[in-house]
Amino acid sequence: MSSVDKSTTLKHAKRRLAAILAADVVAYSRLMGADEEGTLGSLKAHRRELINPKITEHKGRIVKTTGDGILIEFPSVVEALRCATEVQLGMIERNADVPREKRIEFRAGVNVGDIIFDQGDIYGDGVNIAARLEALAEPGTVYISGAVFDQVRNKLPLRYDFLGEQRVKNISEAVRVYRVRPSSTSRAPLLLRRRGWLVAAMLLALMAVTGVTYWLQRTSTSETTAVLPMPSVGGLLSEQPSIAVLPFSNMSSDPALEYFVDGITEDLTTWLSQNPELRVISRTSAFAYKGKSPDIRQVGRELSARYILEGSVRKDSDRVRITAQLIEAASGHHVWAERYDEEGNDVAALQDAVTHKIVSSVGGMHGQIRAADYRNAWSKDPTKLQEYDYFLRIHGLIMRGPKEDLEQARQVAIEGLKRFPDSAIIKIKLAWTYLNVVRRGFSDDPRRDLERAFALGSEGMAGKDIPRLGQMHGHWLMALAYIYCKQDYSRALDERETTLAMAPIDAIVHADLSQTLTFAGRSMEALASIRKAIELDPNYPTWFHTSLAEAYYAAGKSREAVDELSKINQPAFKDLVYSAASHASLGQLEEARLAVAGLQNWNSNISLAKIRYLFPYRSDADRQRVLDDLGKASLPQG
Repeated sequence: MSSVDKSTTLKHAKRRLAAILAADVVAYSRLMGADEEGTLGSLKAHRRELINPKITEHKGRIVKTTGDGILIEFPSVVEALRCATEVQLGMIERNADVPREKRIEFRAGVNVGDIIFDQGDIYGDGVNIAARLEALAEPGTVYISGAVFDQVRNKLPLRYDFLGEQRVKNISEAVRVYRVRPSSTSRAPLLLRRRGWLVAAMLLALMAVTGVTYWLQRTSTSETTAVLPMPSVGGLLSEQPSIAVLPFSNMSSDPALEYFVDGITEDLTTWLSQNPELRVISRTSAFAYKGKSPDIRQVGRELSARYILEGSVRKDSDRVRITAQLIEAASGHHVWAERYDEEGNDVAALQDAVTHKIVSSVGGMHGQIRAADYRNAWSKDPTKLQEYDYFLRIHGLIMRGPKEDLEQARQVAIEGLKRFPDSAIIKIKLAWTYLNVVRRGFSDDPRRDLERAFALGSEGMAGKDIPRLGQMHGHWLMALAYIYCKQDYSRALDERETTLAMAPIDAIVHADLSQTLTFAGRSMEALASIRKAIELDPNYPTWFHTSLAEAYYAAGKSREAVDELSKINQPAFKDLVYSAASHASLGQLEEARLAVAGLQNWNSNISLAKIRYLFPYRSDADRQRVLDDLGKASLPQG
């Protein structure tokens, strides 16, 4: 059936509310590659002897199975959660005497939402969100949506760690995310203390909560997000994650391919080393393990690495298969794995393509390691928070966007400065809260907040011994502060260049700092900067379209700006501002006034006088143009 036919068919399919769970077998491709028959046999045994009987006991209905995946619907969220809990406790027992490298583990995501029921299968955002939650979860854990939490929080002996609101792929609104764990009154902790497997019980809880259990077979490169706990140890630099890239293995019969394999390893080391948030072990130290099969935990101790990245390369004719996996060195636990299938005979192009995909997945502000750090920081007792934990909490809240998150970020920063009064990085992040409350249209007094941002940023950057991570965030802040607060375009552009030199492959930085170019009158360069960001991160956040629209409008390309804004399902403040201006410049006054109405719903007192600060253009003509267009759109003057 074609996609058009399928879409037409689903329009007439039945809809209903359902609880959905998505889960997958961790490192399934690695397990299958090491022992295909043994892995498949073990997985079937788990289903036959444990999972299927529990599903029947709790009145579940298997919708379908796919390889290492299964989709199940339960009559209630509570029944699903009970089933999942019992399954996971059973998995702890079944894995007790299995070598860690051969254990089958799951991670899962649970959601309750509207689904489309068609010919025995289910579709829709309800299913998609569950799958995205699974992608966020650590191996052996259960992540649930806020909708699930609202239904189960007082009904079962479980505890829930709030991990904040997360933006997930192809879902327009942020999703509240919780990690599930047994409470002290449940049976699980007894087993966990005996086996030392807290994470496995977490997974069990998640699978039950979802109402539908889905082991999602994974073959694409873009859906997997690994999460890894990273405990703090005193001092900002020592708290930052460290990673070693072990030499990839040549799985082909052709020894001449060795140079290609080594090239991938070297490129990964080089690119990851440019991330200011990571401490990367030297190539020389890591290559000492070439051709060996060392114990990962020992490697971590010897190299002082918290994470190990390893993989293999197999070439057949013009087809190359590259696998990569991220491992927590202390436990030997696989936290992320992916397979990349590439075609072609251009070795350099293949090497570049795969290297960038892996680096994008592992590092950066939306990478697995950052996500792991953030979740770990929020799971800690406040009395045990270190300087780096405060930084992670503040940054994660700032990146989410809503006014409430910015206010919470500010409170976290103020609390952090009480404990670490000389912390440059916390002062810099506090400055970010004042800058972004202005940029996002929430400020009651923009001039005051901009001055606070500039003063705090300057104070933070004047500190001594600022770690590289702090310096990067500080230069990034000041690039924007010089534009918005001082209209000093030369200093702003210098700060931009310094930031990009410190974070050359971070898509978020490239996209956000495009503003400095836009307002400095270099809109075509701004567009190039955002396109570079999209190249670095194909799964870029929605607000990249806002930055593109802003640059297009400044370049006199209002039609292109409108096209970009049409890709945003839930427009925010700045989206509505540029929608009104762009439509007005095209003579589309009805659409422009609708955008202004949206702004007035956002803030009933909005006026041209109150948003002039959003347009710190170097050119007076550019600034007046946007104000004139907003006036045409009927935005009040004062």
